[in-house]
Amino acid sequence: MRIKDDQKRLAILKSATNLIVKNGLSSVTTAKVARAAGLVQSNLYIYFSSKEVLLATVFKTTQEQLADYLRQQLTDVETPKEQLGIYMRALYQYSIEHPEHVQLLQQFAADPILQTLPVPIQQRQAIFNAPTDFLAAGIKAGVFRKTAASILQTMISTTLLTYAHAVTAKQLDPVKVPLEQILTLLKAAVLI
Repeated sequence: MRIKDDQKRLAILKSATNLIVKNGLSSVTTAKVARAAGLVQSNLYIYFSSKEVLLATVFKTTQEQLADYLRQQLTDVETPKEQLGIYMRALYQYSIEHPEHVQLLQQFAADPILQTLPVPIQQRQAIFNAPTDFLAAGIKAGVFRKTAASILQTMISTTLLTYAHAVTAKQLDPVKVPLEQILTLLKAAVLI
């Protein structure tokens, strides 16, 4: 019985994610999510007490998946300079492998509804700031430019996510504008 319950919960989360990516955050209703998950709307409330709790769970789950992926890639990488290179490649790779997660997080970032959801303020403000302690460490060690770590992180994530989107949407040819060129530009902007 427990496995079936977990499967329904996952089906609800997946359906909500797909609806957000396809139709936008503001168009999601519990009725649409339940229908897409193959459930009666009242059964959705067994798993999520409200639309807000459902949306918060979708946001947190997706954000945690990204953070876990990045943390795993950064395991055993010691210096901030090495971590920077791995972090940038990992963020790009994740966005290529999971474009729907990136689109979902970007929609949450752009929508004021995020401010109303039961999500801790630090998590709301750090949508793509997964494990970036190495940025602050690099600034402190004099390896990275002296500025707020959040500025560096935003510059890196915005550039790489935009590049990945352009590549997956076939708006940019990665042969003509290779990832290495983007990484070189970012390293030049970050490293002293």
